[in-house]
Order: sequence, then C-alpha cells, then structure tokens
Amino acid sequence: MKVKRRFSAPREKVWDAWTNREQLKKWWGPKDFSAPEATSDFREGGSYLYCVQAPTGQKFYNAGLFIEIDPPRFLMFTGSFADEYGNIVPGSAYGMDGHDQGSQTVEFEAVEGGTRLTLRQKGLGHKERTEESRLWNQSFDKLAVVLS
Repeated sequence: MKVKRRFSAPREKVWDAWTNREQLKKWWGPKDFSAPEATSDFREGGSYLYCVQAPTGQKFYNAGLFIEIDPPRFLMFTGSFADEYGNIVPGSAYGMDGHDQGSQTVEFEAVEGGTRLTLRQKGLGHKERTEESRLWNQSFDKLAVVLS
C-alpha cells in the first residue's frame, strides 16, 4: 500500500510532527480518534508505543521498532498491535483479523511551497490495504490541520 500527500509546510515541520511525540499525539489516528498516549525511544533500534482511543473510549495500542532514521528525509519502522505494556498481540485481540505485523517507510521530500510525503506499508493482505489507506488518509487530514 502506498499513500502520497502534499503538505503546505516545510519538511522540517512535517518531520517534527512525526518524530516529536507531543506533536504526534495531535494527529495520530483516524478521524474522531484521539491519541492520549505516545512514548518512544526515537533512535535506530529504539521502540515506541502509541495509543489511539475511539470515541467509545476503547483504546488500541500499536508498538514497534525504529529501523532506519535519516532526518528529515526518511523514516522506517515496524508496527504491530500491542497491549498497554507494549507486548505484541494479534489483530484479533482488537477484533481485526489479518492486521498483525507490518512495516512502514515514510519519505519526506521538500517541494516548492511544502513537503511531499510518501508512506509505504507492507505486511497486510489486499483486502486490508484499502482500509489501511483510508485510515492513513484520515490521519493525514488531521496532520494537515496541525501543520497549518
């Protein structure tokens, strides 16, 4: 799955929104979800644990490792569902079969008047790619507001 978006903000500002956990909490997660918790050891080999909360109050945790970091151009990380302690759990623990482990790469390209962001995600089946693309686009809509 690949999602491309253009933001009217400098690359460094977009990078900061991805890598500063207080900024990330302002936009991470689909429409109508909040991100009440985000911890990370932002370095290659470091881990993260992010939480999104549905309007119903249900919390979903995601954990992974930062594989490659090249500021402010490139970010690669793994991602899996987790419990609140960062222990990996299958997607079925949240009622989402087929959503187990994946990897993401994010490219930040400076372009005239802003930044082109390209996200690539691997590890999900064909059926899930459409849903994942929709959810990422909802998050990016929120990111655009934070960056404005």
